[in-house]
Amino acid sequence: MHNSDGSVTTTTTHIENTVYAIIQGQAVVMHSEIETWTYAGATTTHGTGYTDYTYDDAGQMTGAHTHLDPTTTTVNSDGSVTTTEAHVDNYYSVIHGELVLTHSDSDAWTRAGSNSTHTTSATDYYYDDNGKLTGAHGHSDATTWAYDENEILSSTTWTHTENYYS
Repeated sequence: MHNSDGSVTTTTTHIENTVYAIIQGQAVVMHSEIETWTYAGATTTHGTGYTDYTYDDAGQMTGAHTHLDPTTTTVNSDGSVTTTEAHVDNYYSVIHGELVLTHSDSDAWTRAGSNSTHTTSATDYYYDDNGKLTGAHGHSDATTWAYDENEILSSTTWTHTENYYS
């Protein structure tokens, strides 16, 4: 894919280890694993993950859980490297036959030069009886540790953010 700046983004995806079950005579996917590689300029992202699906006794999907472990590495213009390792969990429910995102959690560590940042976040999504998204509430916490040239801790910064959407 060509980006607006003329650079190219390439993504390779492998879906592997798909597990099926038979419920009420129909084959349904219970578990699927994925691995992706994305290259965009000086940034490389490698991710692995899986999705587990749940069904009722009639074989109708009732929900899903997706877990992803992406690692992103960027070579900066000064030659330094920034790396982020994350864990993301998304939870889905079926509302009026549609699979919708109801909750998301993430936990990430970023290392950039002599700084390290740990960030956690969670978001809940709300729907009306017709399955229309009506709002969301999310929060995040981040702690950054900065070290001087002698690898002595020079500062610590903590932030908390609350977001409400309607």
